Amino acid sequence: MPSYAIPPGLQVFGGAIQFIVDGGFGEASLRASRILVEEGVGKLDAKGVILIDRNSWHPVIGTLRAYERIARELGEIVLYRAGASIPPTAVFPPGIRGAEGALRSINLAYYLHHGINGEPLLDAAKGVYRGNIGEYRVRKDGERRVLMECENPYPCDFDLGLIEAMARRFEPRAAATHVASAPCRKRGAKLCSYSVAW
Repeated sequence: MPSYAIPPGLQVFGGAIQFIVDGGFGEASLRASRILVEEGVGKLDAKGVILIDRNSWHPVIGTLRAYERIARELGEIVLYRAGASIPPTAVFPPGIRGAEGALRSINLAYYLHHGINGEPLLDAAKGVYRGNIGEYRVRKDGERRVLMECENPYPCDFDLGLIEAMARRFEPRAAATHVASAPCRKRGAKLCSYSVAW
């Protein structure tokens, strides 16, 4: 499990999980579906594919345990692809412009899709955050480059896929790399850093 402290009762929105299952696991879908169900997330249909009520909330701890097993049993590339599956069809607020704006929007989506007692941790109408589950920070690092710091309980490879695909949604040549000299959640740190250039 990640070194990041997970707040008690933290939940993830079912639609967010199903979205990843539908587009992110590819040829590993059946095995990834079984792993998620074994960790208490959703149930299998007759074909062995996971079904998740898109309007329900699930304990995030089961999802994180499943992602840890998926990385170990199916490979970290599967988690990278799962993260990368989110941005291509995501709906963006109308004001977002360019790769940097898209990357800055990740933190809002993160809080909207996580909650406690079935209530999102971000009241978008009021702009009020409830609780602290870490964050996705963006720091300018040049004309067409940013440094992203991800301090959250999700796996490093999942975030790398998410970040790179998010930047590519607006800048097709964008590339993200893990900053090798920085701390990493794989080595017990609380955050990972990624350099994103386009």
